Amino acid sequence: MTARIRRSLGALTRVASAAVRSATAAAAVAEVCAGGFPVIWAAAAKASTAEVTAPLTTAVQPAQRNFAMAPELDMAAWSRLGQPDRLIIVRVTSIDVIQNGILVAHTFRAGGTVTIPSLASALGGAAWISMPSPNTAVLSAALLLSPGTSMQVGPDVRRLLLSGGMTRASASWIRCEHASLTISGVAVDSLRMGNAAGWPPVPASWAGRPYVYAAAGARLDVLGSTLSDLGEPGSPRRASPPGSAMKARSLPAPWVAAAAGVIWGKGSTGSAVNAQFKRNEVGLLLDGSVGVRLSHVAVENSGLDGLVLRGDRATSLRYLVSRSNGGSGVIISGPGPRHLSGLMASANAATGLTAVTQTGLDLTGVRTDADMGGGVRLVDCVRCTVNGLVAAGDQPTALTISGASDDVNVSGADLNGGQTGITIAAGTRAVTLSGAVVTGFNRLGIEVAGSDARVLSSRISGSAVGVRVYGPATQIQLSGVTIRGGRDGVTLTRTAGPVSLSDISVTGVSHDGVRSASAALRVSGGDISGAHVGIALLSSAALVGVDINRVVLGIQVRAPVTITASRINVVAERDGIKADADARVNLSDSVIRAPITLSGAGYISRDSRTVLSLPPIPWLGLSAIAAVLLAIILQATHHMRRRSVPVQARPHARAPDAGGFGPKQEVS
Repeated sequence: MTARIRRSLGALTRVASAAVRSATAAAAVAEVCAGGFPVIWAAAAKASTAEVTAPLTTAVQPAQRNFAMAPELDMAAWSRLGQPDRLIIVRVTSIDVIQNGILVAHTFRAGGTVTIPSLASALGGAAWISMPSPNTAVLSAALLLSPGTSMQVGPDVRRLLLSGGMTRASASWIRCEHASLTISGVAVDSLRMGNAAGWPPVPASWAGRPYVYAAAGARLDVLGSTLSDLGEPGSPRRASPPGSAMKARSLPAPWVAAAAGVIWGKGSTGSAVNAQFKRNEVGLLLDGSVGVRLSHVAVENSGLDGLVLRGDRATSLRYLVSRSNGGSGVIISGPGPRHLSGLMASANAATGLTAVTQTGLDLTGVRTDADMGGGVRLVDCVRCTVNGLVAAGDQPTALTISGASDDVNVSGADLNGGQTGITIAAGTRAVTLSGAVVTGFNRLGIEVAGSDARVLSSRISGSAVGVRVYGPATQIQLSGVTIRGGRDGVTLTRTAGPVSLSDISVTGVSHDGVRSASAALRVSGGDISGAHVGIALLSSAALVGVDINRVVLGIQVRAPVTITASRINVVAERDGIKADADARVNLSDSVIRAPITLSGAGYISRDSRTVLSLPPIPWLGLSAIAAVLLAIILQATHHMRRRSVPVQARPHARAPDAGGFGPKQEVS
């Protein structure tokens, strides 16, 4: 019995001891999980060492472990993030405050989404975050959202000011790492440190300009908001003057990231919908992000580029306007594929859109207007398509395809005004332009120096030269191309390889319809009318089924050139075919109608099916009619004089050689 009583008393003692330990643990949990008050680190250390002789509950152990590790984690984050003067670190159950590298406060919170008012209430100091009015907040410290946390900015505040100064450490930025940040219905601006709320913003030249950054694994959503005057100036500063095109591949990655006002970093995601980005150094940057959605976004008046897409994946872009930026409107780099639509660039100091080293880029509905560095530039694009490009305004070149671009298809482009419509540079191959409308370019409509390029079913009007094929261009095909007005229709330089012109139409040019120095030109079908010279050939060519009319000179052949012409129809006001000395023309099954059908000192052969005659009266111009009338009058006067003067027979006189006039001819 005594032993049984002793065992019962021991059990009661153990139960009482467990109850005491449970009460202590509950108090510790309550202390760790309660939010809204700062804890001095000495008190925290005392709490962490309580009940060392008794085992702790599993609820208390993680809290105390995080509590003990917080100082080390805070110092590591502070050092990694550039040692800001003031840093707020939001964790799942706590808020840490660091000033000049010293942890000054630790505030517990109950978890959940952080808001600006709750953060201001928890910190309780205007030096960190203040609310000068119910709808306006001023953040005077860098803010880090650590993994697992979330923050909502708006609609409880309508304006958030991020202060900054002359040094990088003074900037008040917001950064989220494996966390989420939503900015909804808020105007986010920078504020020069020490000034009244709202004015002035941090100057673009100051190093301590704020920014918003979504790092790895984070989500950033900007909804119905405006983010302005953000982004550090970057290092080094760009030295090229405004208006010069900046090469996207030459931008160091750290510089672009530092210079951007809003950044989606590697592995981050999110969206910007009905958002505006104004006067940032770089408007916004997607740097290795995944699945970011940009819709109805405006990027304006950036110090450098508007939108930079670099190494991003699965970006959805619809209805984005990038205008009046100090660099390019949009720069795209890194591997694809990408499908972007509804993009407009206007009045940018460099190009409207530059895409570099792309594979599988699909641009639809892109519009550029008055971009000083040109409209759209594709560099090293492989298997890229551009559909429905519209370019207007005074731009150097509306569309440039250069580098090692291969298999590029441009369809339905509508280009108007500037210096050059489309440039297909040397080094490119397999570029196809179809259904293009090119109007009013001062220099060139289309110029081609690549290989295997095709221009199909396109219209060019009002350009000084419609199409120019030059440099190492080879295997070039123009089919169904219509050229109206300007000086020359199609020009081919001596270095160009085989060129095929089929069913082209050239009307109303002031000089040459087609002018070729290429050694391998073939023209089949089509018509040329209203030019001074229909076709001017400085090298060998083959002409089949071409109609030439309303020209002064139909075909001009320079020496030493051999051409073949079959089934051609020429109606000229002066000369049908003119061949220089040492030039040779083989003419078959053709009709040549002109006051002087064949002229020059060259050799022209024609078969029996070829017809030479005067042009019909409706096709003669005033000058040709005047020349014919003058010739008739002179001939009549000559005959009258011969009748009035007796002709004395001369011994050994020969009759005039009727075949001595004009070029040597051979009729088969």
